[in-house]
Amino acid sequence: MNEFPESIKVFADTFVEMQIERTLADYYPATRLGRNEVMNNIRKVERALEQLRESDAKDKTAFTVWVTIPKR
Repeated sequence: MNEFPESIKVFADTFVEMQIERTLADYYPATRLGRNEVMNNIRKVERALEQLRESDAKDKTAFTVWVTIPKR
């Protein structure tokens, strides 16, 4: 993952972070998210997606391959 540009790393980190937030919201009833926290998460995802959109096609392709091919 170190060889990817910062925009790809930000997207990947944000994806993992939001996946954790989603799991907490879905499976832990005590989890409560306030409106401000939700809006901050939405903005964070929008920024990460925008950075991903602006990334070079070769970097997006390499990341896609890296994610989909099983690690040995």
